Amino acid sequence: MNIDSKIDEYIKVKRYRQINSVLVFQNGKIISECYYNKYNGHSRNLIKSIAKSIMSIIIGLFVNTKK
Repeated sequence: MNIDSKIDEYIKVKRYRQINSVLVFQNGKIISECYYNKYNGHSRNLIKSIAKSIMSIIIGLFVNTKK
Protein backbone atom coordinates (compact mmCIF):
# COMPACT_ATOMS: atom_id res chain seq x y z
CA MET A 1 0.00 0.00 0.00
CA ASN A 2 1.52 3.35 -1.02
CA ILE A 3 1.48 6.54 1.06
CA ASP A 4 -1.42 8.09 -0.91
CA SER A 5 -3.56 5.03 -0.18
CA LYS A 6 -2.65 5.08 3.51
CA ILE A 7 -3.52 8.76 3.88
CA ASP A 8 -6.75 8.34 1.93
CA GLU A 9 -7.82 5.31 3.95
CA TYR A 10 -7.02 6.98 7.28
CA ILE A 11 -8.95 10.15 6.42
CA LYS A 12 -11.98 8.17 5.23
CA VAL A 13 -12.00 5.81 8.23
CA LYS A 14 -11.75 8.71 10.69
CA ARG A 15 -14.31 10.70 8.66
CA TYR A 16 -12.31 13.90 8.49
CA ARG A 17 -14.82 15.65 6.24
CA GLN A 18 -13.28 19.10 6.55
CA ILE A 19 -9.93 18.13 5.08
CA ASN A 20 -9.60 19.49 1.58
CA SER A 21 -6.03 18.56 0.74
CA VAL A 22 -2.96 16.79 2.10
CA LEU A 23 0.49 17.32 0.64
CA VAL A 24 3.58 15.54 1.93
CA PHE A 25 7.04 16.84 1.09
CA GLN A 26 10.36 15.04 1.35
CA ASN A 27 13.67 16.64 0.40
CA GLY A 28 11.84 19.60 -1.13
CA LYS A 29 9.68 17.46 -3.43
CA ILE A 30 6.02 16.50 -3.16
CA ILE A 31 5.86 12.77 -2.51
CA SER A 32 2.14 12.57 -1.80
CA GLU A 33 -0.81 14.68 -2.92
CA CYS A 34 -4.43 13.92 -1.96
CA TYR A 35 -7.49 16.13 -2.52
CA TYR A 36 -11.02 15.96 -1.14
CA ASN A 37 -14.30 17.92 -1.28
CA LYS A 38 -13.90 18.96 -4.93
CA TYR A 39 -10.54 20.65 -4.21
CA ASN A 40 -7.59 20.31 -6.58
CA GLY A 41 -4.02 21.51 -6.92
CA HIS A 42 -5.15 25.02 -7.86
CA SER A 43 -7.67 25.52 -5.03
CA ARG A 44 -6.97 27.91 -2.15
CA ASN A 45 -7.27 26.57 1.37
CA LEU A 46 -7.82 28.52 4.59
CA ILE A 47 -5.44 27.03 7.20
CA LYS A 48 -6.59 26.87 10.82
CA SER A 49 -5.56 25.09 13.97
CA ILE A 50 -6.56 21.69 12.57
CA ALA A 51 -3.42 21.75 10.42
CA LYS A 52 -1.30 20.98 13.49
CA SER A 53 -3.37 17.90 14.28
CA ILE A 54 -3.20 16.61 10.74
CA MET A 55 0.57 17.11 10.62
CA SER A 56 0.85 15.00 13.76
CA ILE A 57 -1.17 12.23 12.09
CA ILE A 58 1.01 12.30 8.96
CA ILE A 59 4.24 12.24 10.96
CA GLY A 60 2.90 9.29 12.96
CA LEU A 61 2.07 7.41 9.75
CA PHE A 62 5.59 7.93 8.43
CA VAL A 63 7.25 6.91 11.70
CA ASN A 64 5.18 3.71 11.84
CA THR A 65 5.89 2.94 8.17
CA LYS A 66 9.68 3.07 8.64
CA LYS A 67 9.74 0.56 11.53
